[in-house]
Parts: sequence; C-alpha cells; structure tokens
Amino acid sequence: MRKKKIVKRLIILVVLASVGAFVYFFYLQGASEQDLRNLESNIRAGAANLQYQVGASLDTPSGPSGSAVQQAKACRANLRRIESAKRALASQGMFATGEVSIDAVRKELGGRMPSCPSGGQYRLGSLEQLPTCSIGGGPTADTADDHILRNY
Repeated sequence: MRKKKIVKRLIILVVLASVGAFVYFFYLQGASEQDLRNLESNIRAGAANLQYQVGASLDTPSGPSGSAVQQAKACRANLRRIESAKRALASQGMFATGEVSIDAVRKELGGRMPSCPSGGQYRLGSLEQLPTCSIGGGPTADTADDHILRNY
C-alpha cells in the first residue's frame, strides 16, 4: 500500500515539473495567455489520465499468483503421470483403444491416484485423449496457471 502512494506522488511530482517547464518555455517564446491556458488544460487532462492509468495498473494484479502457478505446475505433473500410466497400459496390450479403467491406471501408479492440489477432479479420457483436470484454464490470460496438459 505504501509503495502505491509513493509511486503516485512521484508521478504527480514529475507531471508538475513538466508543466512548469512547458509554461516557462512557452512564456519565453512569447506565447499568448490563451495559448498558456490551452497548454495548462491539456497538461492537466494528460496528468489525470496518466494518474488514472498508473493507479489502475498498481491496483490490479498483472498475472497469476505464485501459489496458483505452483499448484498448476503440480497438477500438470500429475496429468503427465496419469498419461504415462495410460501409455504403459497400452504398451502392455491391456487396452488397444477407447476408455481406460481407472483401477488399471491406479494400479499402474502404485495403488494411488494423484489428486489436484487445487481441488480439481481428473478425467482419464480415452487412450487417444490426454487426461484433463476439471479446473482447466486459469483465471488469467497467462497459461502458467492453467491446469491443462497441452502436449505430452
């Protein structure tokens, strides 16, 4: 919170210094009072817009949180383990195509199915499909927090 206030105050200080420099420059160039008033209103509007944009960027997170990324990484690792187990079962000739038995996958994984650290539910899918998590894409545009196995 303190950092936001400091940044906002620095922006205001820079804008005010810029206004002073422009006014002094135009005054030396012999600008009329109307020119100076127009310049002042334009600078004020620009400063308000800049302050709004910087304030908005400070108030909104720009990406996923660290814990969300770590949970998504762990989920994708679990999905890879499930896919590895499905492929191992296919190579053993247990399944040729279609649905895979959850019991067979569980056994291949040592008797225990992994669970999503964020509470999602895993779906095995068929042998032709990658396993999925019910959480899917994360809440941000960044793919780092997605619970999706994009390739194997």
